[in-house]
Amino acid sequence: MQMKKFLLVTLAAAAALLACSKNSTEAPEGGQSSLNVRIRAGNPGTKAGTTVSENDEAKVSRIEVLVFNSGGGLDAYKSSDGSGLKVEGISTSSGSKTVVAVVNAPASAKINEVTDIEALRGKTSLFKADNDPDNFVMYGEKSVYLTPTGTNDVSVDVSRLAARIRIDKVTRKFRSEMSGLVDLPASEFEVVRFYLTNVADEVNYGSPVGGAVAVSNWLTDETPHNASPAASVAIDKDALVYSPAKADGGANLLAQNGEYSNIHRLYAYPNSSTSQITKLVVECKIDGKYYTYPIAYEELKSNYSYEIRNLTVTRLGHNTDGDDNIDPDEQVDPIVTLDFDCEIVVNPWNLVLMGPDGDGNITI
Repeated sequence: MQMKKFLLVTLAAAAALLACSKNSTEAPEGGQSSLNVRIRAGNPGTKAGTTVSENDEAKVSRIEVLVFNSGGGLDAYKSSDGSGLKVEGISTSSGSKTVVAVVNAPASAKINEVTDIEALRGKTSLFKADNDPDNFVMYGEKSVYLTPTGTNDVSVDVSRLAARIRIDKVTRKFRSEMSGLVDLPASEFEVVRFYLTNVADEVNYGSPVGGAVAVSNWLTDETPHNASPAASVAIDKDALVYSPAKADGGANLLAQNGEYSNIHRLYAYPNSSTSQITKLVVECKIDGKYYTYPIAYEELKSNYSYEIRNLTVTRLGHNTDGDDNIDPDEQVDPIVTLDFDCEIVVNPWNLVLMGPDGDGNITI
């Protein structure tokens, strides 16, 4: 079932009274407060420019809450695992705070050892090691003022560090002048697979709130820096960056004007490199030969979903061996290069429809 989800961190604080003037609107950081933190997965109304989380993309299996004071230093830390998804009994002082929620980070990230907020924001997360289809690392923060009395309720929206690349449909529609291709039977046009190249393997935790780091580690790097001349590299078949076409009942065999209508979702960490551009590669087998159709994404941002509603194939792509390697002589310039710029909104996925008209349709 497709669902829209958001993550809510509820903060309850009961503080001892501080000595202050009756006319004071804020109290200095001081007296101890007890905080109870809960995580709630909900189903909010769709915001303009967003699209829903699907499957387990918003699943929460671990939550870590950090409270930082106005100077950026750590005041409190508490974590929780399990079905309850709640953290209780956090002690901190009242006053101006930044409440941070880190979701699904591995123990190896050592979030519990962080002592200031800038160190947390700059901490590196590894794409392949830290994420799974049902376990995406997420981050969110909010500035609040904790009063010295009563209950303080604070919500923190968290965003996935990863971006999503989705393609809904492939249509075979060779141009009429290509009679030899138009007349091929369905058995000679097979949608084979979808995969990503030039995927960044690292980003900092603070990426959803700005300040991505320069990437030095990559997955399926098309142009290995240690190879001269450039050598072929293996296609990464990790579930996040690779998806074979669904062949049940011959669904991936297309006659002229036929459609392959199965949604494929792939994921990648943010990437704004101009030399190592992330690409979605669509591979088809046509008349016994393999052809690829690389589509470039000029920039990927955390928690954005870049979606193709329909990819129309009108000609042959780049001829390849159809093996599990990327050969630099085969992977030439992308068929389509698109540039886009969107305003940042948070939770659920921020939506970017690909294509020259921004409607999710691409003809190649």
